[in-house]
Amino acid sequence: MLQIDHIYEFFYNVVFNKNCEIHCLPSGVPKLGPVDTADIIVFTPAEIVTRKMLCYDQEPILPIWLTNILRYFNG
Repeated sequence: MLQIDHIYEFFYNVVFNKNCEIHCLPSGVPKLGPVDTADIIVFTPAEIVTRKMLCYDQEPILPIWLTNILRYFNG
């Protein structure tokens, strides 16, 4: 079985050649309400970042969750 972490590692190592930060939700579970640093983790920190990617790998994608998460992610 393919674990989601392996997909994140593939994106980081192969697709973006380690020139990216991949952010994800702890345990893949979004929460309602304000989002803070504990709600989005950096899976692969990069020293020089030219790209950031947010992996939202849960269903269903509910607009209220996504709005709060994207607002935080985009700063």
